[in-house]
Amino acid sequence: QLVTPAMGKDGGGEKGKGSWAVKGGKKGKQEQWYDDQDLLGEAVTQAVQPILELETEWDETKLAKRIRMYFKNAAKGLEFDSKPWNTLIEEYTDLVFGSLFQALKDREWLGKVDFLMVVDAAVRELFPPYLFERVPQNLFERTILQAHDRAFEEQRFAPMLWDVLFEKITEKTSKNTLYKCFEAGRKEAARLSKGDNMNPVEDFTSAWVACSISAIRDEGFAPQDLLPLNLALEVFHALLEAGALPLPLTEEYGQAPMGWDFLDSVVQDTYAGKLKKPVGSRGGGAASSWAPTGGKNQAPGKGGKGTWGKGAAGKQWQAAPQPEQWQKRPAEKGWGKGGKAAPAAVAPPAKRARTEVSSSGGNGHPSCTQQEDCCGTPDSALVQHVDGEVAGDIYCTNCWAIFADADESLNAVPLTLNEAVAMS
Repeated sequence: QLVTPAMGKDGGGEKGKGSWAVKGGKKGKQEQWYDDQDLLGEAVTQAVQPILELETEWDETKLAKRIRMYFKNAAKGLEFDSKPWNTLIEEYTDLVFGSLFQALKDREWLGKVDFLMVVDAAVRELFPPYLFERVPQNLFERTILQAHDRAFEEQRFAPMLWDVLFEKITEKTSKNTLYKCFEAGRKEAARLSKGDNMNPVEDFTSAWVACSISAIRDEGFAPQDLLPLNLALEVFHALLEAGALPLPLTEEYGQAPMGWDFLDSVVQDTYAGKLKKPVGSRGGGAASSWAPTGGKNQAPGKGGKGTWGKGAAGKQWQAAPQPEQWQKRPAEKGWGKGGKAAPAAVAPPAKRARTEVSSSGGNGHPSCTQQEDCCGTPDSALVQHVDGEVAGDIYCTNCWAIFADADESLNAVPLTLNEAVAMS
């Protein structure tokens, strides 16, 4: 099943009433969807329902109108004619969540809203449909999910980082350098820390500290000179208290304890050179997804219940809160049909399209299974063929679109270049 520009109210894959129209004569830049259904507005209204009682300044109509405005404005400057669809989705989520967290950062409810289906509706409504003509439905949905989760976490962290550095650091140049390093460090920690070790919270925290301090070194500074150890401890603890841990972790395992001794030891070991940042992505998993393997309040692999155990000073990890209302992820409700990749290999799609692919004149992607017959470029995005829970070969999206067009039953999941190289 390929992506349709607009979905019916029941999400069943039927196009809504309306049509695409071009204004100004230039395809892509002024093309807009005119639909009797306001997909974006409906998605926003549904997304904010659980937090309406927490909003004290605006009524439901004004709140939904403002949020819808941020989602519409974020699409205005996108270069639809010159960039791949998946890159545009990544850029769009960065822009829209950057706007949301700058404009509404004082709203305590902001981190509790699930905007996933809002992003989905916005892309279908605001992006030109030709971008998705040969994109498999499950690949589209997986891309939306990963872009949403990554951008939401990164943009949620940005204002709290600036607030903490503004309070703790007085010198402007140092403040700007540290902002750049801490922002890059958390992004890299999210990519490297998949949360599949014995303690996902400690796993992420270690990667976060190590990557941030490593970024300081990469800027040409000795960490102790730019950010003395005692000040570094203050900054990391202030960020932790402000909510810097990824929400999927705190929802699963609760908030970190005040004065967490484990954080002290990680910062001290990193400054002493005893702890280095992780190398490579563990397990080849999604770069932006923290997926703890244990149940609620249970330390994975240890069978513990109730708390995460004790740190050096005996402080317990608090039990995770149980929100009264929480929207299930659409993926849990069958939003996407793509299975997770598994170690075993399956036969690739038949090479029936090899002649058609080779005639397209691309330079080829070095990791694509089509090799010399690849119609993509070295910059093409990558996917992995999956059959249920079994993983298969890797293709660029250009070649995969031809296979998917010929056989709509085929499924694939997106990959990063690092994941593809690790599997080769």
